[in-house]
Amino acid sequence: THIMGLTAYFQNRPKTQQLSSYAVASALRLGRWGLLNDMNSYSSGSNAKMEGLDFDLQVASLLQELPGAVNGNEEAFKAKLQVVRKDLLGPLSASSMESYLRVYPVLRRLQVLQEIEHAYSFISNCNAR
Repeated sequence: THIMGLTAYFQNRPKTQQLSSYAVASALRLGRWGLLNDMNSYSSGSNAKMEGLDFDLQVASLLQELPGAVNGNEEAFKAKLQVVRKDLLGPLSASSMESYLRVYPVLRRLQVLQEIEHAYSFISNCNAR
């Protein structure tokens, strides 16, 4: 992609990490898993929090941990899932006092985490059989 070229050309520039965060988020949303695996190594979470992409990067990281969790690294996966859930508790409690429109995006993110956990339990049950 274009961002991979820019990342390779401008390796030591601060904006490169920001572009990489956008690339991870777009690969996640488009379902381009190969690109997601390639770009997640380029990005860091430092600029993502400022841009509102921290949840997308955390979900991408969880999805990359999923095969390892099924094959025996369950503790790291569950710990990372717990951290992502705890990160959503602050915005959930703050927005729940105001309106449904403010709390809906946080509830949607919690639903995404629940679906990832269900996928993990389904895959691990299938492998156990």
